[in-house]
Amino acid sequence: MRRKLLVIGLILCLSVIMTACGKNSGQESTNASASSGTASSELASPSDAADQFMKAVKQKDEKTLDQIYLGDTEKVFGALESEDIEDAVGEKTMEQVEDKLFGFKYELGEEKIDGDKASVDVNIRTYDFGGLIGDFMQDYFANAISAALKGKDDSRIQEDALKTFRSSMKDLEFSSDRDATIWLTKKDGEWVVKDLSSNTTFLDALTGGAYSRMIKISKQVEKLTS
Repeated sequence: MRRKLLVIGLILCLSVIMTACGKNSGQESTNASASSGTASSELASPSDAADQFMKAVKQKDEKTLDQIYLGDTEKVFGALESEDIEDAVGEKTMEQVEDKLFGFKYELGEEKIDGDKASVDVNIRTYDFGGLIGDFMQDYFANAISAALKGKDDSRIQEDALKTFRSSMKDLEFSSDRDATIWLTKKDGEWVVKDLSSNTTFLDALTGGAYSRMIKISKQVEKLTS
């Protein structure tokens, strides 16, 4: 039961929580032809590499990510394809979440170069997943306790929660607007994006506040269940 209490909220940021990249339907991409054979020849500047990285995230382009990103992309794709998560929330819910989670828009800003290191500012606009998680989890715990007192089993509680979650997803606002920084380095003479797993500002921007909200909720749950 404890694992299921958080699983719905966790799917909002599981795919980016470790390496800040993942898969989606390719919406809003401005370069649908990006592929494994084109990435290295187009990375003349840190901004080029950052742009290719953001596009590859939106296009589910694992091959390009493998070339221009130093983090572990397999962990991300494995999280998205987890049978445990899909079994818990259902295929339709997963598709609904992924469609909005990676429906973000971005705009690159200032570029700074210091030898073989560089940074590129980025503004990311996406859905308010952080607000959704906070409201949903608060209601979920309250309803779960009430339902348990009424004798409902775990499966019924989970089913009711999923209905509420899907309804909230439909009304989710595209209102998260956050600034972050992508850090890069040179590898074999080409600019590549550094591992972003500890870049909490970027993770929070990409997930619409879901990253920091889930960290907070996880700590609260840990205290309650320890």
